[in-house]
Amino acid sequence: MGQKDISYKNKNSNNTDTNNNINNNLNNLQSTAEVSTNNLELLNPKQDYVFKRIFGHKGNEDVTKEFLSAILNQNITKIDLDNSTILDKDILTDKVGILDIRAVIDDGTNCDIEMQVVDRKDIEKRILFYWSKMYISGITQGYYYDQLKKTVIILILDYKLEKLSKIEHFITNWQIREKDYPKTVLTDVLDLYIFELPKFNSCKLDTNKQLLNSWINFIESLKDISIMLNSKITWHKIHNTRLKFLHHDSNDHQQVWLSRILL
Repeated sequence: MGQKDISYKNKNSNNTDTNNNINNNLNNLQSTAEVSTNNLELLNPKQDYVFKRIFGHKGNEDVTKEFLSAILNQNITKIDLDNSTILDKDILTDKVGILDIRAVIDDGTNCDIEMQVVDRKDIEKRILFYWSKMYISGITQGYYYDQLKKTVIILILDYKLEKLSKIEHFITNWQIREKDYPKTVLTDVLDLYIFELPKFNSCKLDTNKQLLNSWINFIESLKDISIMLNSKITWHKIHNTRLKFLHHDSNDHQQVWLSRILL
């Protein structure tokens, strides 16, 4: 996976002052993260509300698009963040599934991004339940099965999965493959990525995936902002978004302030 330059670019090449202001803001963000005790920079991206606000909030499509592009190794041009994160029930007694972040990209591919901090010993089965509900949601009576869309699950764990203890790398990609011929994929409609954050700092990182490494570094630890800034990701977009919801929306301010106490 090659590194993509998806830095912020002003369409008007003459607006050098604007670009300089952005660079100054990035430098200020780096300095603040390294030495300041400002509560804003202490918010944990792994905390449920903060994670959803950064990656799942309408208006943050550029941020989520860059994050997914790095994971899926494709240039995503269109993304729709779906506020309907409660999975439909077919009958009244069906179990309810509530997603963290639901998105549809480019060709109609469904994406679910989950951040899980507590190990409840059921995540493998729960994530397949989410996948199945999302997969069948795109078809109704009278439609052909070939209209079912690919569904991607991205699972970010703040703990190690016991079943993956023999795998040193922090990211694994799961698909439907034949047991004796593992290079043969039956279908790509199921694509599951599992990130084990505790393995990130201890495993050998793939230098060809620097952009992805930088995103995971952002989620795992805010202490090393400089690496993220050097990756030319739109960190000013994240920074400005967090400033906005902290200082201009009283309801959001209260919820994040409470979450900060619980960290």
